[in-house]
Amino acid sequence: MSRGVLTKLVGMVKLSGAVTHSAEFNHTRMFLRSGSVDLGAMVEARPFVSVVIPCQDDGDRLKLCLNALYHQSYPYTSYEVIVCDNNSTQDIERICQQFPNVRYCHTATPGSYAARNRGLELAKGEAIAFTDADCIPDADWILEGVRSLVSSPSTGIVGGNIQFFFESDPCGICEAARPNPVEYADSLSYLRQWEYVTQEHYAAGANLFTWRKVFDEVGLFDERLLNLGDKEWGQRVHATQWEIVFSENAVVWHPARTTLRTLIAKARRQTKANHRIAELKGERLKGAIGRFLPLGWRFWKTVLGDRNLPTWREKVRFVWVIHRVKWAIALVSLQA
Repeated sequence: MSRGVLTKLVGMVKLSGAVTHSAEFNHTRMFLRSGSVDLGAMVEARPFVSVVIPCQDDGDRLKLCLNALYHQSYPYTSYEVIVCDNNSTQDIERICQQFPNVRYCHTATPGSYAARNRGLELAKGEAIAFTDADCIPDADWILEGVRSLVSSPSTGIVGGNIQFFFESDPCGICEAARPNPVEYADSLSYLRQWEYVTQEHYAAGANLFTWRKVFDEVGLFDERLLNLGDKEWGQRVHATQWEIVFSENAVVWHPARTTLRTLIAKARRQTKANHRIAELKGERLKGAIGRFLPLGWRFWKTVLGDRNLPTWREKVRFVWVIHRVKWAIALVSLQA
C-alpha cells in the first residue's frame, strides 16, 4: 500500500486523541455491517477474549487495526488487546498507549509465532483471538468469532473470513474499484481461509479464534517456523478430537500486496515453510519440476473471460505474475 493511501486512512484515526468516534471512519463498510448482532442471545456464553496481535513495525496500519478493535460490538469489559512487538524500529509502545484497552509486550525472539506465544503468556482470556497488525476487523468480528467458538463443545478453532482490500479502494466502499493484476493474483492465491479450514485443516493466524485449553492440550506455536506456524499448529489440533470450523461473518480485511517483488517474496517464504513442516514430520514434498510448466488452456480461458482484467495489458500482466510466482515456488522446491 502506498504511503499516500496509508496517510488517507490514518487521517481518519485522530492521532492526537488516541481513538476516534468519527462517522467517516466508523461507517466504512469494512467496519460496520448492516444490523449488528443481538448480544442478548450470547449473555450466558460470553467468555473473556484476549486478542493477540504480533507486530514488527507497520505502525500506521496497527493504528487502524487498534481503532477497529476499540469499536467492537462485543462488550468492552469482556475483551482485551495484547500487541507483542517483535523487535520493531518504530515506537510501537507509544502507539499502543493511545488506546485504553491495549497492553504492550515485547519479545526479542524472531518470528510472529514467538510473538504470539509471548502474547499468550500475558493473556487473561479463556478465549483467544488472533489477527495481524495490517488487518482491520469488522465491528462484529469478536462477537461473530465467539458465536462460532461456543456453538459446539467440540469446536477448537474458528477460522474467520479474510477479505482483501486494494490500493484503489482502501475503504472497501467502491463497488467499481478493481485490483491491479498483482493484487488480484495475491487475493486469488493466498489467505483462502475456507479452503484452509475445510481441506488443509488449519486457520490462518490473521483471523483465528480458539480456547486457552486447546493450547494447554496441544502446546504453543512452533517458534522454529517463521512462516506457516499457524498451519503446523492447526494440524496438530486437528489430529486431536477438536473440530475446526469456518465463520463467514467473523470478518477481517487484509491489504493485498501491490508489487510483484513482495508477492514473490511471500511465495518463497511459504514454500520454504511448507518444506520445513514436511521435514519436521519426516516427509519430503515432491512435484517441483511440474511447476515450471506453463498453465493449461483452462487457465487461459478463465483469464480471457475475467471481468476483473478488462484490458489485454492487464490480462498479459496477470498471466506473467502468476507464472513468475509459480516459477519462484518451483525454484525454492528444487533447492529444498
